[in-house]
Amino acid sequence: MNRFGKIVLTALCLALLAGCGKTGQEPASAQTPAPAVTSAPEAAVTPQPEETAAPEERLVGEALWYQREVMDTENMGYTFEDHLLVIPKINREGEGAQALNQKIYDTYAPIYQELQEYQEENRLYNITCTSRTAGDLVGIIMRESVAWQYSEGMTNYTAFYYDAAQDRELTFEEYITALGFDLPTLETKVLAMEDTGETQNHTSLGDAPQLTGCIADEEGTTIIVSHVYSEMMGDYSGVLCYNVGPVL
Repeated sequence: MNRFGKIVLTALCLALLAGCGKTGQEPASAQTPAPAVTSAPEAAVTPQPEETAAPEERLVGEALWYQREVMDTENMGYTFEDHLLVIPKINREGEGAQALNQKIYDTYAPIYQELQEYQEENRLYNITCTSRTAGDLVGIIMRESVAWQYSEGMTNYTAFYYDAAQDRELTFEEYITALGFDLPTLETKVLAMEDTGETQNHTSLGDAPQLTGCIADEEGTTIIVSHVYSEMMGDYSGVLCYNVGPVL
């Protein structure tokens, strides 16, 4: 064998030995491909209903609503209009609110007891309330109508005032001032409207009213409780409604 042949044979042997040293490795074509990495599926999100704030409780509510059919005392079996007694309350927990609530309730509790015990004889009661709020200020007017079967009765009005921010009952003058009025200016304005006839639910007899109470809201609607004197009828209590706003 010549020298060139020996060189070639030696190279082949070295190549075979190198290939035998790589053990345990699979051919590329036989290898199992690794699974593809995929992101986890997103969990389904259930939309939650939006939270809505509970409606704010009205500042003025009812402590009592009493209604009962009125029987004709002279002709049994016939009925008149129902008795109606509505006693309001301030929907606040403060001591001032509770004290005013008790004051209002105590004012009409004797009538309530009389009606419960059927002791009203031939009297017909219709006692209701009207209220206005202007910010933290509350004005309540009680309309107290007491009549007699087969006879006319009388109607009186009583006003109560409350400041929710200070949790206390107000006097009429304090209420007027808190609304932004002063009493002389308000009376002058009311008298001017009286002269021009700019009134609603007018119950006076043409006499100049002396302002003794009112309730007002942000829109300027003011219900005036007036004490009116008439030579024909003597003292007379009535309600005159004016739009004297704006008040705040």
